[in-house]
Amino acid sequence: MRRPTFFDLAMGVGIVAAAQFLLGHLPEGLPLHGPSKVLLRNLLFQAVVVGTCWGFVCRKQGKGWREGFALTRLPLSQVLLAAGIPVALLLLLVLMLSSGLLTRTGPSPMGDFVEAPGGLAVVVVIALTAPFVEELAFRGFLFPVLQGKVGTGWAVAGTALVFVAIHGPQYAWKPFSLLPLGVVALVLTLQRARSGSLTPSLITHQVYDGMICLLGVLGRVFQHPHA
Repeated sequence: MRRPTFFDLAMGVGIVAAAQFLLGHLPEGLPLHGPSKVLLRNLLFQAVVVGTCWGFVCRKQGKGWREGFALTRLPLSQVLLAAGIPVALLLLLVLMLSSGLLTRTGPSPMGDFVEAPGGLAVVVVIALTAPFVEELAFRGFLFPVLQGKVGTGWAVAGTALVFVAIHGPQYAWKPFSLLPLGVVALVLTLQRARSGSLTPSLITHQVYDGMICLLGVLGRVFQHPHA
């Protein structure tokens, strides 16, 4: 079975890293500020990631989207299962918080940004688009490369660790955020490994991020009922 190589992965990482650097230095003359500039930067970065993954996973291998990324159709029972997993994960998080196994270490790193005018809308858009992009990159590109090189078990662990490491700075390396994130990353990668398809983890990831975003919105509504 044809799959991307480590060289392809290294090239892809280089392209994405270069794009991240360039987008981090957008011209100051752009008529965009604050959340609008963050949204533009993120959408452009996501477009680069998707294009890079497609180029190495699909185009170079002579495959279409569905074959290249193993996007298969699922029976309704599996769709419901994939959509129900995030509910179980969030319940587990609530139980860990209520039992004292996890404690908050401070405000969310996105708190100040969300409070800015238009910030919440930007967070919602990014939360809805990021799961698709991240699944293509981590479990559609990275995981198959590692699986072909070191086997399924190590590929699951490696993909989950890279996922957490990439998100670490975003959450200021706070244990409260990283431990649940690690559990989510492991569950998503196990779904990909056991099913042989990207669809289950994509559904779970999308629903999970959507629920987190919804809870954040509701939290602001109840915190500022007259805003």
